[in-house]
Parts: sequence; structure tokens; C-alpha cells
Amino acid sequence: MPLLSITLRGAELLAPRTLLLERPYSFTKLKLQHVYHNIDSINFKDTIDKAQAVLLYLKLGGLVDNHKQIISYHGDYSTSVAHQIQHHYDSSDHQLSGDTVALNSALSTSQPNSSTRISQNIDVDHLIPIGASKHNTAEIISRDLFKTLHDGGVLEFNGELTVSLHYMNGGGAIKPVDTTTKGIQTQIKQVPITTLTMVFEYEE
Repeated sequence: MPLLSITLRGAELLAPRTLLLERPYSFTKLKLQHVYHNIDSINFKDTIDKAQAVLLYLKLGGLVDNHKQIISYHGDYSTSVAHQIQHHYDSSDHQLSGDTVALNSALSTSQPNSSTRISQNIDVDHLIPIGASKHNTAEIISRDLFKTLHDGGVLEFNGELTVSLHYMNGGGAIKPVDTTTKGIQTQIKQVPITTLTMVFEYEE
């Protein structure tokens, strides 16, 4: 199968980065095969986070975001919070997004409805765990992931991929790597520059 390789470096890893690939793809199979990086937790701003290696995550918006291939739960399972959920229905009497709720026959099919749900205080997102950072070493981290992102049917991908890097901090919360957390070296003149390479295998 063909390979698709994407590399980000330096400041490109410090905030969500939208990449415009060469063309759209109609994937019938898609796997994230390998990840290579030299991200070092020693560069984190928080003294607790920089004291040891941290677990890293990727979010691939536009590719698996809002799809069912990658779903992750994290947060506080011991406490509950109230969530206001908006419901929008179509003529098939099912909800187009969020939890499935039966349609009240008194409502028109175009009328939005909402409800309050009490649930555990957790986040649901589409983060892909890619293993640990390095910690105060000169090594290159090589991860063989072999994560199937899509198999069966056609995944129409318009070629716009938003990549964002996250990590689990010392308190067990998953945070984005951004200008606040300062999780990586960003100065282009520093050697070695921080890099991340993703290798995908796909079929169309």
C-alpha cells in the first residue's frame, strides 16, 4: 500500500496546525503506522511536568475528528456535572449529533430541543495516544503504532488536516501543547530542532 508521510517541526508543534495536502483522498483503508519524534519533556514550563517523561497524544482534525475511529475518555469519573445538551432532529425522528433521544411527537422536525443530563465529569474527544516523550536524552523516539483509522467504506478526506499535540501533565489531565504549556523547543536556531513525523499507510 502507498505511504503518506507528514513532518512538523519547531513552532509548528506549538499550536494546532492546518496542513493542505497535495490533493483530496478517498480512503478505503488508512493506518497510522509509525511516529518518530524527539520531543523532550525537559523543555516543559511546569516543574512537575518536566521532571519525568510524559504521555503524548495526537489529534488529527479533519481526518478522524468527529468520526467513530478514535474515541477517548478522560477526566474525573468520581464526580458528576450537569450538561446542557442541544437536540436537533430530522424527519427520521433521530438526533443528528450527540446522544440519541426519541423525538417528541409534539415537536416539529425543525424545532430544536434541549435537555439537562447529569454525567461523570469526563471529556470525550478523538486523541490518539502515541507513547511517551523522551526525558533529557539525545535519542530519537520511534513508535510502531499500527493503528487502523479507517477500514471499510469510503472516507472522503478533502486534504485539509489539522494536527495538534497533547500531553498528560503531572496531575493526570490531558493538556494541549501550546504557548501556555511551552512543551517543546520552538526556536528554529536551536539544534536539534524538535520534530514529529507521522507515517500513514493507505488504500484508495
